[in-house]
Amino acid sequence: MTAPRAWRLTGVLLILALGGCSPRATRPEAIATSTGVNQMTDTLKRTCDLISASPITAVDLAGKLGTVTRDLGGDLQVEFRPTDPRFAAGEVMRKFGTQDASSVGFTLASGQSLLLADLQAAFGPFQIGPKVHHDRPDLASFHVAPLPGRSFTCSILAEVTAGAHGIDDATTSKLVIVREVVLSD
Repeated sequence: MTAPRAWRLTGVLLILALGGCSPRATRPEAIATSTGVNQMTDTLKRTCDLISASPITAVDLAGKLGTVTRDLGGDLQVEFRPTDPRFAAGEVMRKFGTQDASSVGFTLASGQSLLLADLQAAFGPFQIGPKVHHDRPDLASFHVAPLPGRSFTCSILAEVTAGAHGIDDATTSKLVIVREVVLSD
C-alpha cells in the first residue's frame, strides 16, 4: 500500500507550482521517432528504479543521471545536465532535513516532447489532477507499482498541454518523478 493520492500530489503540486526544473522549455513538437520516445521512457524508468531502490543522496542520484552542474546545498536541490540529450535540464530535490533524494525533475530539450499516450504505454493508466492555477498546464500522474521487497516506489507527474484533440494528443515537456514510501497492510 502506498501513501494516499492526496498526500502524494501535495508535494508534487508544490514542486510544479514553484516552477519545477529550469531552464523552462518552450512548447515543443511531438517526437517523430519511437526510438527517441523509448530512450526517454527508458531514462524515466531508470530514474524511478534508482530513486526507489534504496536511500540515495541527491548528489549521488544526480551523478548517476548526468553531470552535476550546481549543488545548492542544505535542503535545496542539485542541478544536473542529463546524460540523455533529449532532456535539457534536471534537478534532484532533497528530502527536508536530509541529503536523501525525494524527487527528480526533468525538462525536455528544445524541439523534444513526449505524447501523453507514450507515457501511458510505458507506465499504464494516469489521472489528471486539479489545476494549480488557471494558466498552468494540466498535471497527469502515473503510479508505478512497487517491486516485491522494496520499501519505496515512485510516481511520475507530467505537465501536459492538450493538443488539437484535447487529452488524446496532449504533450509534455516537464516531468517530475517522486519517491514514495510503500506502506504495508
